[in-house]
Amino acid sequence: MSQLGLAATASKALPLLPNRQRSPAGTTFPSSALPRPSNRRKSHTRSLRDGGNEVSDAKKHSQSVRQGLAGIIDIPSDAVSEVDISHGPKDPRGPTDSYQMNGIINETHNGRHASGSMVVEFCAALGGKTPIHSILVANNGMAATKFMRSVRTWANDTFGSEKAIHLIAMATPEDMRINAEHIRLADQFVEVPGGTNNNNYANVQLIVEIAERVGVSAVWPGWGHASENPELPDALTAKGIVFLGPPATSMNALGDKVGSALIAQAAGVPTLAWSGSHVEVPLECCLDAIPEEMYRKACVTTTEEAVASCQVVGYPAMIKASWGGGGKGIRKVHNDDEVRALFKQVQGEVPGSPIFIMRLASQSRHLEVQLLCDQYGNVAALHSRDCSVQRRHQKIIEEGPVTVAPRETVKALEQAARRLAKAVGYVPANIGGPLPITKPLDPPDRPVAYIPENTCDPRAAIRGVDDSQGKWLGGMFDKDSFVETFEGWAKTVVTGRAKLGGIPVGVIAVETQTMMQLIPADPGQLDSHERSVPRAGQVWFPDSATKTAQALLDFNREGLPLFILANWRGFSGGQRDLFEGILQAGSAIVENLRTYNQPAFVYIPMAGELRGGAWVVIDSKINPDRIECYAERTAKGNVLEPQGLIEIKFRSEELQDCMGRLDPELINLKAKLQDAKHGNGSLPDIESLQKSIEARTKQLLPLYTQIAVRFAELHDTSLRMAAKGVIKKVVDWEESRSFFYKRLRRRISEDLLAKEIRRIIGDNFTHQSAMELINEWYLASQATTGSTAGWDDDDAFVAWKDSPENYKGYIQELRAQKVSQSLSDLADSSSDLQAFSQGLSTLLDKMDPSQRVKFVQEVKKVLG
Repeated sequence: MSQLGLAATASKALPLLPNRQRSPAGTTFPSSALPRPSNRRKSHTRSLRDGGNEVSDAKKHSQSVRQGLAGIIDIPSDAVSEVDISHGPKDPRGPTDSYQMNGIINETHNGRHASGSMVVEFCAALGGKTPIHSILVANNGMAATKFMRSVRTWANDTFGSEKAIHLIAMATPEDMRINAEHIRLADQFVEVPGGTNNNNYANVQLIVEIAERVGVSAVWPGWGHASENPELPDALTAKGIVFLGPPATSMNALGDKVGSALIAQAAGVPTLAWSGSHVEVPLECCLDAIPEEMYRKACVTTTEEAVASCQVVGYPAMIKASWGGGGKGIRKVHNDDEVRALFKQVQGEVPGSPIFIMRLASQSRHLEVQLLCDQYGNVAALHSRDCSVQRRHQKIIEEGPVTVAPRETVKALEQAARRLAKAVGYVPANIGGPLPITKPLDPPDRPVAYIPENTCDPRAAIRGVDDSQGKWLGGMFDKDSFVETFEGWAKTVVTGRAKLGGIPVGVIAVETQTMMQLIPADPGQLDSHERSVPRAGQVWFPDSATKTAQALLDFNREGLPLFILANWRGFSGGQRDLFEGILQAGSAIVENLRTYNQPAFVYIPMAGELRGGAWVVIDSKINPDRIECYAERTAKGNVLEPQGLIEIKFRSEELQDCMGRLDPELINLKAKLQDAKHGNGSLPDIESLQKSIEARTKQLLPLYTQIAVRFAELHDTSLRMAAKGVIKKVVDWEESRSFFYKRLRRRISEDLLAKEIRRIIGDNFTHQSAMELINEWYLASQATTGSTAGWDDDDAFVAWKDSPENYKGYIQELRAQKVSQSLSDLADSSSDLQAFSQGLSTLLDKMDPSQRVKFVQEVKKVLG
């Protein structure tokens, strides 16, 4: 369920009447411990359930909110409050299986399972894949209460059932003692340790453990506590659980005060004068990783630097620690002497934190903008709030919407906030839209300087590495652009997002070293203990295969081109691995590659190899329209290794036959043996010859085995792969970056033009057919201009595509044929023909006067 749908109906409060609550241990709390709702609340609940007037009022209000949001983010108004269910792979638990798990007894009531099926049907109707039917609310107090009431109201408006979405609360002993409202509103709660929030609502490990144990579809952390910890979305995603919040990349980008101020400046968001005002960093550089030199320029490290910076920005000023919060690491200063006296205090309160100076805006208001974003680049500003009432730098009262500032000012604030939120995204602004390509800071044509020796280090191959002298040896992708995802999960596969010449791409690579997997102790088994299990590199295990499939799914949804640095020897085949779903995970890889809709490149890197079942799941024949396979000159690829190949195709018997044909001494001994057997040779002579033959065979066997292995190795090369057609071309390692940059630009250009053709003709026109048309247009255009560039010249094709004049006539002809066909089809149906005049009238009404006159003149020419 999208946060958009939840927030769109947050205006009505709908309390619930739970019959009972149970802790994880199964203890039943008496109903007297829970507050009794007033008669007014009971009446309100009944009216919502029975279809009273309040339901219609709520629906009217909900519709108005939906229409308002639709205008903000440019989506249909009737879809704004819908459940967005496209958040990862289909939940294998199904819509109702998670209601009874691990001894946690859930509340049941009439219509409970019917509501779950309604959510699933609703999901399917919208084309989603993961129905969110249960949510763990990892927060308490007002945040949890507001969220739960919003969900209840939305579920009632959408499904006619308040409990269509199952809500699970976390409850500390302190919450239970005061009969906290969020516990009463939940369908179920899980007791957690009390004390500071590090023991409960800010404990990432605890939240993930509860979410997995209870079997929820999603986790909502709200604000505060763990909501800004980037470890939480990564950990939940690794478990296949939806995180209702911003991705870790956005948290990292805006979590640091200095870094976020630099990003805001680069995105064109107004900022107060501060110590980094003079630092100019390109936005694309900020989003990847702010250069350390630029970051240092925005900070002050000594008292005298702080004094000089304050004199530039002007007094009064604030000395602030970048890592501070909650009033810590912040001091107001009015002159140089105060700076010298207080600078050390800021350093001491937040040890190790970078420090910066910012102008103090006296007599100002603290205004904030609430944003709602989705994974498709949509950003909605849900109005603003005034948080000026504070004590000790902590907000006490929040008023919304803002009334103290002119509407124009508030609107400008909201637009700037939306611009900043979009800037820290890493995916296209809309589904199927163009990639956010930036100017490359790392030359696309530079050679790959990192050279693998025995094995290929995946991270060094992707982002480069510093040598022993501190010199950076560049990898395939842009410097400092690689952001690894799922880092702590299934470490034998490396996944993440990078840029190639400024073009964002998804990357999957393979760890070659043996990694240790930590298996925690099972608290339900007394004799269980924590274990470390070795995981061999270059092998797909159930977790790493699932990680690969999930990365493919995510990259495809984000519209990112794909690069797979293939270096696998196959799948693990142990009984436990089969039980844990290694075959299902492999099938998911195949399916996600089959449905991949972006350019995809499979490249066997230097010192890499591709063996066994790994060939099956990433072969270009799975999706020939999208996948291209390449190999480095030293790469190896065959179903079996040479030693294994000769064990099957050149066994000992075949080797001995080969010796008998080629070795002169063995040929002579066998001839003498034949003469002795058919002549008058004595038995001792025959036995002596047989022993000589056996000795000679034994002497030659290692040599011939070595020759056979070498023969097999000659078939285990990239040149043989190209000759057999399993790869498209051999690409040298040093030139791979330049080659794939040109090839990627070519494929993106082809895709854009092919999509435009299919949009005109219709989806029934295949991608392959569109490519055949493009090929025909390109060659005809090149022949007309006298160019010698062929179809395989990537640079020439990109230059041709970047000049619309080369194919504008062909596109216009396609449109004319499409319209002509549609009008011709009208003659086949009398009812359609009768409606033609009405449709023509509507078309004329939509035209501006000049267009209308020109159109009428053209029609008159046709009619004679």
